[in-house]
Amino acid sequence: MLTVVGYGRVSTDDNDQLNSLNNQTRFFSEYINKNPDWKFGGIYADEGITGTNIKKRDEFKKMLGEALYGNVDLIITKEVSRFARNTVDTLYYVRLLKSKGVGVIFINDNIDSRDKDGEFRLTIMASVAQEESRKTSERVKWGQRRQMEKGFVFGSGPFGYRCHKGILEIKEDEAAIVRDIFNRYVYEQKGISVIARELRDENVSVGGRIEKWSPQAVSRILCNEKYVGDLITQKTVIVDFLEHKQEKNQGQEKQLYFRDHHEPIINRETWELAKEEYSKRSKLVKENSKYTNRYWCSGKIKCGECGSSCITRTSRLKNGRWRAWQCSRAYTYGKTKKQNEGQEKGCDNKIINEKILVSCVHFALKQIKFFKEEIYKEIWEDLSNLSLYYDNEEKERKVKKEISNVISKKEQIIDMYLEKKITEEEYERMKIRYDKSLKEFQKNLKDIKIQEKRKIKDNMNLELILKEIKSILLQERTSKELYGQLIERIIIYKKQDLDIFFKYIPMPVCLHYETTGKGETYQAVCSLRE
Repeated sequence: MLTVVGYGRVSTDDNDQLNSLNNQTRFFSEYINKNPDWKFGGIYADEGITGTNIKKRDEFKKMLGEALYGNVDLIITKEVSRFARNTVDTLYYVRLLKSKGVGVIFINDNIDSRDKDGEFRLTIMASVAQEESRKTSERVKWGQRRQMEKGFVFGSGPFGYRCHKGILEIKEDEAAIVRDIFNRYVYEQKGISVIARELRDENVSVGGRIEKWSPQAVSRILCNEKYVGDLITQKTVIVDFLEHKQEKNQGQEKQLYFRDHHEPIINRETWELAKEEYSKRSKLVKENSKYTNRYWCSGKIKCGECGSSCITRTSRLKNGRWRAWQCSRAYTYGKTKKQNEGQEKGCDNKIINEKILVSCVHFALKQIKFFKEEIYKEIWEDLSNLSLYYDNEEKERKVKKEISNVISKKEQIIDMYLEKKITEEEYERMKIRYDKSLKEFQKNLKDIKIQEKRKIKDNMNLELILKEIKSILLQERTSKELYGQLIERIIIYKKQDLDIFFKYIPMPVCLHYETTGKGETYQAVCSLRE
């Protein structure tokens, strides 16, 4: 007597799942019990969404294990599409089972893998099932895109919202936490890691969608446009309908932006400030500078006496806030003094008031008007070099051709395998090699697309800098932020001398300054040093 089991897939809907499983159990038990030589061995059923991907089918893998261990003699399933929608997987597992003496019957397709023509008919039906799976995937994607165009929201919604029939509704208990995070970041000027640690220390509830308050969790909240009431669709795309693998959408699919799509948790002013602050901090982190959190010249001022970095000193006076820059060594150890071992500690360099520093930079910028043609030339050379460095069009064409070749070779080995021109071991070995090559080429293509975006961004940045330099040199606009963009470094000496290095200028502006006045009239009188 043969031990026979049934394999099916049940609905992903909780309400329908039990009924679906009961119905299939009844169907398979009645079908199997009609044959006096068969014994009902149970039913294995996976959720319907996993049909194209064996990795996610736990019940299928469990059934396969039982069969390979000799506990199952025959598997019954309604149709090929229930067993697998991937042609290669279908043939592979049917052949694997057959090698262990286990047959598979596809009822609706009238195929028995134990028959002589079973494999031939199975190949045809498996190919049809895979193509139908692809078409179904396209239909689902098309339907979702139409829904997205109407502003329909898929999923459960982010922390702070619930999603009901495609509409985002505020969960006030979680929304209060979101507002608090934005408040700490924007108005209290706290860092992401600090906020995450404080939330953990305060035992703030994480809800069901956040595992713990980590810097990544806080960052995702600060960057999510949904909190200001906007919606961006298609942030991720499924790149393979068989594997259901998702990737970040980097231009593969069109994105839609809906402004004021739903009720916001934070106001737009806070959102814009958060965006600006996040962009600023991210840029500074990349520059890897120690003192780069707040000020226009942070990390760029060096002591000309000892080589240390300069740090900011602030104090509140009756007539307003006072800020200056001091050598970090002088701040830590005071004036230069010898230790017992004969080594020196400290530094004799003086503090420089920021108001004086800004005046010196403005004076230096006036001097470089004489070099403006050289500056423009250097920036345009950089723009040209960018185009040469990022010459990706030819690279992209070659990589796409390689991808096409590998896909063609994969299709050829399937045909060779089905025509028995190569063995199963040869097929598997070649498939692994081609899959590896395909993955590498796809990664190369992705890197090329990222480089292309970087090229566009770098071009825009350089063109913006050129525009700003022209504006400053023509004295149309000045600001500390623009000074910060143009300055490479500033070296301060104790005799009120400065060397100011600007980007795109081959030599520094060396100047000396004297100070006059007090309070509102406090100012610098600058002159060039020889």
